[in-house]
Amino acid sequence: DVEALVDVKNRDLSSAHSYLEIADTYRQARKHDLALEWAERGLKAFPERTDSRLRELLAEEYHRRKRHDEALALIWSEFTESPSLELTIQLKGFLIAAHQKLEQWGQAVELLEEVAVLPEGINRPLVLLTLASIYDNKLDDTVRARQAYARMVTEFPSHPLAKAAQTQLDRILNAASPPVAVAPEAAAPMMTTTP
Repeated sequence: DVEALVDVKNRDLSSAHSYLEIADTYRQARKHDLALEWAERGLKAFPERTDSRLRELLAEEYHRRKRHDEALALIWSEFTESPSLELTIQLKGFLIAAHQKLEQWGQAVELLEEVAVLPEGINRPLVLLTLASIYDNKLDDTVRARQAYARMVTEFPSHPLAKAAQTQLDRILNAASPPVAVAPEAAAPMMTTTP
């Protein structure tokens, strides 16, 4: 029973992590309004140097409700408080997703270009394919789209996404058909957690 579990966890609210556990319990039970409520309570109780996972959960819940500006503000405050490489990569992933959802293609591309050159912690093939797709489908920049598709095909010829990239590259080179979106709209899965 979710409520019984929350009642137990509710007895000790001495840290942001306690609120995170309750919010996550509700999120896993698909009670997103309660997850949002507890995440907001936790952030209000521990506004500075809070558990980064609490901010992440709250940002995800804001995105779910199309409150992208609030999600971006949370992500930015986390980024400015904790500038580690792992967190920087993760937060850039959230920022990329937010910019895409807000259709802020220039900002999304700028961050994707930064992430694409990172040596680790990312799903580089997906980053390159997403970058190429935005240039191709959203910014109508076939030169940069061609370059990004070519990088994908050249660097990762045996990757499952290479065939899609090659198809789009061939289309651009032949200039025979309109672009077809091949990348997902959310970038968070582009980031991987490294130990």
